[in-house]
Amino acid sequence: MENILLNKRDDKFKWMISMLRKDNQTLAKECSGNLTAYMNGEGGEYFLFSYLYGQVLSLNLGGSSFFNSYKNYDSFDKLTQLSAPSQIQNFIFNGKNFKMTNPVWELLKNTKNKVFIRNHPFQTFSIDQKINTKIEGLNIIFTIFQEVVSKDLEVIGCNYLSIGRDERDDSEFWISGTIKEGIPNPENSSFSNEEFKELTESINQLYSNFIDYLNHPYSNQTIYKLSSNNEKRVKRGQFPRQDRYVIDIKKEFINTILTNKNQEDNTRYNSKFWVRGHFKHFRNKKRFNRLYNLDEEQRKKEGLFINGKLISKWILPYIKGNGTLIEKNRRAN
Repeated sequence: MENILLNKRDDKFKWMISMLRKDNQTLAKECSGNLTAYMNGEGGEYFLFSYLYGQVLSLNLGGSSFFNSYKNYDSFDKLTQLSAPSQIQNFIFNGKNFKMTNPVWELLKNTKNKVFIRNHPFQTFSIDQKINTKIEGLNIIFTIFQEVVSKDLEVIGCNYLSIGRDERDDSEFWISGTIKEGIPNPENSSFSNEEFKELTESINQLYSNFIDYLNHPYSNQTIYKLSSNNEKRVKRGQFPRQDRYVIDIKKEFINTILTNKNQEDNTRYNSKFWVRGHFKHFRNKKRFNRLYNLDEEQRKKEGLFINGKLISKWILPYIKGNGTLIEKNRRAN
């Protein structure tokens, strides 16, 4: 069902204003209710909704809120593209929500990748994936990605907003930025240099690995149409829902992983550990002309796949050894 209440910009603006004008008691109730839904396994978007209500309540009470960050942007374009409230609004009305199964995430979090702008599945999309960073207790819960286009409608970048939780002081946090390596920690940042580096690297790798896997021939998608009742939800003052895309692994891919694993000599190791994989991207089409002239069957034999405008190859991660699995991630206090 098309959501006729949310087709026009004015309608969206009015809906957001009605949400902002809720009384503090209602905001606190909605914040708690959505957090409970998230804790009960309803999905990371409920953590996002809870956080948004909490930020409105904090603003009303004169506390710190990401709505105060509006003053940090010197142009309207930057405000609408980078500010946390604007990115959330774009996701609520225009976004699609992706969720990986645990086996997919186990593979991707053990894969290294180069960071560059990919072809996006949608202009605004989210990845509902909790990331336990290498800093103990600092966890990303939900990340929104929004592509940046030129006047000629060419994709030239991607901005992100991540909502997370810091178990060290029992607090929630947000971080926004641009997909790019080596961005320095802003002067007014609430994160230490180590925390900022770990968060941005985690987000960059999530973005790169997820989109590359999405284009891999063994990726399997199941779509859940959750937006069909949005008209009724909006009338009740609730958030509209986003369609959910669950990303899984095809059966033959699992067999490939098991085959690769069995080829290893595991008898020398008393414990199990991950051997990291990586994506290879053949970006120089002149140098790798042969690869770009292969047909589908030939690409499959060489483990290659079409990845947007590129030819890529995934060198799979795998578990090596016997006994107890050891996670190699270093931890910092």
